[in-house]
Amino acid sequence: MVKAVYTKKHIKNSLAYGIVIVLYKIVLDIAYVSFMHPVYNYMGFAYDLSVVKLVESYFLLLFVSFIIPRTAIRPSHIIMSLFAIIAFIPMLTVYAMMNQPREYMYAITLFIIFILLLIRFPIVKINSIKNNQNCFLNIVFLIFIILSVLGTCVFLFKNIGNLNFDIYKVYEIRSINKDIDIGLMTYMINWTGYILNPLLIGFFIVGKRWIPLSLVTIMQILLFSLTGIKTFLMLIPVCMVMVILVRSKNWLTYLMLVLACLVLIGTFMEQSIIGDLFVRRSLLVPALISFNYFDYFSHLQPLYLSAHHIFSLLVAYPYDVGPTYLIGRAYLYHNINTNANTGVIADAFINFGYQGFLIWGMLLGLICHLIDSVSIGKDVRIIIAGICSLVICFTESALLTGLVSGGIIFAIIAIYLLPVALHNQPVSNYVMQRRNDKVSI
Repeated sequence: MVKAVYTKKHIKNSLAYGIVIVLYKIVLDIAYVSFMHPVYNYMGFAYDLSVVKLVESYFLLLFVSFIIPRTAIRPSHIIMSLFAIIAFIPMLTVYAMMNQPREYMYAITLFIIFILLLIRFPIVKINSIKNNQNCFLNIVFLIFIILSVLGTCVFLFKNIGNLNFDIYKVYEIRSINKDIDIGLMTYMINWTGYILNPLLIGFFIVGKRWIPLSLVTIMQILLFSLTGIKTFLMLIPVCMVMVILVRSKNWLTYLMLVLACLVLIGTFMEQSIIGDLFVRRSLLVPALISFNYFDYFSHLQPLYLSAHHIFSLLVAYPYDVGPTYLIGRAYLYHNINTNANTGVIADAFINFGYQGFLIWGMLLGLICHLIDSVSIGKDVRIIIAGICSLVICFTESALLTGLVSGGIIFAIIAIYLLPVALHNQPVSNYVMQRRNDKVSI
């Protein structure tokens, strides 16, 4: 009887998930036709619909949707599920609406499937810091926080008078910041805004410590005003929403429903920040730029990481400017100063060709397994708050750049230093499953 009820509920949840993921794709298609092409055609959002590829895009969507781990068993499952709905599904829309190359889209699909299968492998447990090491743990975290605050203060004093809370003037702030040299503190500010502050936001929400939460939130807003990095501002509501949603087994269904509603609002509300910053900049611009990279480099030799300074000593870089500026000059405004950042998908292709999807897929799988390993026994709500930015990093940054500047390595270290969750706190479902298996034996 109980099994029958469980099966019925599981079927209901699976059906809801399937309907919502298709709805999300339909809404993105509508947004492209009704909003992106008419308003941003000058940016390259042409309309060249291929009906055959449109049908293909839905088949690819359904195929990948069966593999996406939607029950939040591990932190890596959540990361890659988010990556699929933020990076992969918008690319399916651009693929059909702009009649983009089929071979690249299918290679990306296999890349996503490969990673989703890799993260299902058993993980190797890395022992957490023991209780008698709590003093050391607290000191280390205190050092992180002090250095982060110090980095923020240094940046604040160097930018006195340049505080900006207008989200449409961020590029002006960035142009000013180019002339300010703060050395290695640049990394500290990135790690603070991308990882540490979100981690603290999750920590204080879970602990219901509202005053420290307010202080960290203010600090994050100040970082946005000083750096012009919109992600810092966006991470505040994203972290809060994920802390709430991740406790539900149907978190991905609920999240896609929210995203679909936001896309509709951004599409049909005139001069909407949601339309400009979320629908355009966060979803469809990265998808278009990825195809631009393929179009530009598909007939050229792979870079073999020569665009990175450390590898340029081994392999000569053949161009006068970096890849991001090459694409900006060729496709976006035809301006050499336009920096067209891309994520791990195009980064894999331009460095190693199609073989890059295998190489970068294995490296991403390793990163995901490291995150899972250091997360065992930790409060999953805090972890997810701290690694939400990694999805954005995978979507808009080269993988090797993301390891340091994007805070991937810092995130792994910070999660490892987190205390083990108490028994009345939600830990990774994977750990709970192992505990239940031991009890049943």
